Amino acid sequence: MVLFKLINLEWKKNYRAKGFYKNLLINIFLGISVLYMAAILVILGICFVPMLEDIKPDIAPLNLMVGSLFYVIIAGVAFRFLIQQLTTINLNTYQLLPIKRYTLIHFVLFKPFANPINYLLLLFVIPATITATVEYGSLVALNFILTFVLITFINNLLAAYLKRKFGITIIGIVILLAMILIPIVLEYFQVFSFFDISQRFFMYIISKPYGLIVPAMVFVLMYLINLRFFSRHAYAEKFTQRTDVEYQVNNNFDFLTRFGMVGYMMGLELKLIWRHKRTKNLIFLSFFFLLYGLLYKTYPEDSAMVFFISMFVTGIFMLMYGQFCFGWQSSHFDGLMTNNIPIRDYIKANLYLYQIANIFCFILTTPYFLLGENVIYSQISAFLFNTGFTAYFLIYSACYNYKKIDLTNSSAFNYQGTTWKNFLFIIPLLFLPMIIVGILNMFFTHYVGFIVVGSVGVLGIICKRPILSLCIKTFNKQKYLMGEGFRQSE
Repeated sequence: MVLFKLINLEWKKNYRAKGFYKNLLINIFLGISVLYMAAILVILGICFVPMLEDIKPDIAPLNLMVGSLFYVIIAGVAFRFLIQQLTTINLNTYQLLPIKRYTLIHFVLFKPFANPINYLLLLFVIPATITATVEYGSLVALNFILTFVLITFINNLLAAYLKRKFGITIIGIVILLAMILIPIVLEYFQVFSFFDISQRFFMYIISKPYGLIVPAMVFVLMYLINLRFFSRHAYAEKFTQRTDVEYQVNNNFDFLTRFGMVGYMMGLELKLIWRHKRTKNLIFLSFFFLLYGLLYKTYPEDSAMVFFISMFVTGIFMLMYGQFCFGWQSSHFDGLMTNNIPIRDYIKANLYLYQIANIFCFILTTPYFLLGENVIYSQISAFLFNTGFTAYFLIYSACYNYKKIDLTNSSAFNYQGTTWKNFLFIIPLLFLPMIIVGILNMFFTHYVGFIVVGSVGVLGIICKRPILSLCIKTFNKQKYLMGEGFRQSE
C-alpha cells in the first residue's frame, strides 16, 4: 500500500540523516531520558489507584478515572496545540511518481499516529487501568485502554485542525483558553458538572461491548473534518510550507530601561523569548513540568528524590533555558560583541532573568507546601540553591557551548544547540546535590541535608561579586570561540 510505503520512507529518512549519527551521543542520552520517564510512568501507574483510594476513599478509583477523562481531553488538546509540530511533506521527492494528491493528504494525517511519543502515556494508563478494574472484568479494562487510545487520536486531529485553522494567534489562544477555563469555572462554582457527565458517559462506553463505537465515530468525524479542510485549503504545492501562523507580539518592555543597561538587555531577552516558538514553548512546558511535584507523595520524607523534585520544579525554566544562555543570541552574537554593551551588564541581565524566573516558579509551587513540612524545607532549600548556585553555574557552563541555534527552525522536538557538554554539566548539577542530601540523610536527620545545600545557595548570593567576575573572565576567554562556532551553519 502506498500509504505505508510513505510512512516507511519517512522513518528511514530520520535514521539515515547525517544529523542522526552526528549527534549520536545526544540521541543516546535522550533515549536514556525517555527510558527514565517511561519507568516513572509505570511506577506512577502502579501506585495511582492506592493514591486515589487515600485521597478519595468514598469514590471508586475507576469512577474518578473516567470522570476526569473530559479534563484529560482538554489538557491534551491544549498541550498539543502549543507544542505539537504540524506534519509536512517534502513534495519534491514525490512529484515525478504516480501518487494521488489524496494519498499525500492521508499520509499527512496518518503520520503523527506513527510517532511512539503518542503512546508513551499508555505506560501509565495500562497498569492503572488493570489495578482499577479488577472488580469489573477484563472487558472493561480493554475498553478503557482502547478508549484512551482513541482519545489520543482525537486530540491529535483536533489540535492539528485548530492550529491549521487559527495558528498561534489571538483568536486561537482565546479559543484555547475558553476551552480550558469555562469548564473549570462552571465545575468550581457548581453550575454544571462536567465530571459527572464524563463519569456517566465513559462508564457507559467501557461497560458495554459496543461502547467503543462512540469514540470511534468521533475519531472518524475528526478525520473527515481534517480531510475536508485539506481538500478545500491545501494543495500539493503547499505541503512543504508551514500552515500555522506565527503570531508576533510587539511587546514593550521599556519600563525595564529605568534599570539602566541591565534592564535594557533583560527587555531584549524577554522579547526574544516571546517572539520565537522554541523559546516561547519553554514557558508553556515549564507550567506543565511544575506538575512534577505531584510525585512528592510517592517517595518517603527522607528520600533524596524529594530534593530532586524540589530542585526541578523551583528552577525548571532556568534549567531548560539557561543551558543555552548565549546560544539563543547566536544569530546576532557578533553584533552584541561589537556594540557598546558592557559584558558585566550583559551577563547580569541573564543572571537576574533566571533568578526572577526562579522566584515565579517558587511562588507557583507553594501549594505543594500543603503536602507536609518536609516539602516546605525541601523547596526553600532547592530555591536558594538554584538562585545562589545553579544560575551562576549555567552561565559559566554556557561559555563552553559553541553550537549555533536557529530560532526560525521548528519548535517541537528541536534539539539544535544541544551537545554532549550540556549533559556533562547538567547531569552532575541535578544529581550531585541530591546525592549530598541522600548521604547526609543516612547519618543525620533529613533536615541537615536541606540546610547544607541551602547554605551553598545563600553563600552564592552573598558572594555574588567574585562569582560574577569569574563568569565574566571565562566569557571573555571563550567569546572568540563562541563567535566562531555561532558563525558556522550545521
